[in-house]
Amino acid sequence: MDSKITKFEHFINDFLREQLRELYEEREKVSHQAAEYLQLQRAIQNLQRSVASDESGGKEVRMQVDIGCSFFCQANVPDASKIFVCLGMGIFCEMSHEDAVDFIEKKQQLLQKRIDHLSDQCAEVKARIQIGLQALSELQGLSVSVDQGKGHDPGS
Repeated sequence: MDSKITKFEHFINDFLREQLRELYEEREKVSHQAAEYLQLQRAIQNLQRSVASDESGGKEVRMQVDIGCSFFCQANVPDASKIFVCLGMGIFCEMSHEDAVDFIEKKQQLLQKRIDHLSDQCAEVKARIQIGLQALSELQGLSVSVDQGKGHDPGS
């Protein structure tokens, strides 16, 4: 009986908790991607405003560009009418501002569905862990029957 309890403890701790950790990490990555696309959408909207407010009617824009590790430098963009957007998996596509905003909105919807799905999976694994812990406590004789009153200390 003790070997079964030990195997069950290992299953909960080594498999289910690890699976939950991986799901949390994946959800965090997807949330980070969604935040980056939202930031890109705001940047495109700012870019559209700056191009629209340009008195010369030109498409040239002067802006600060992140060159890595939060270091910025001034850059002159001769034609800001199109931008490159990461489609995923390292693939970039040149798009107009309107097309990029449309793409970002659709991408945000897909990412939100993925986040919701991962959240559901996290809840399922949490429930399995709780059921497993409950079963484990019953196997070890630490259970309290449901019809005992609330606030009853199982250790007394």
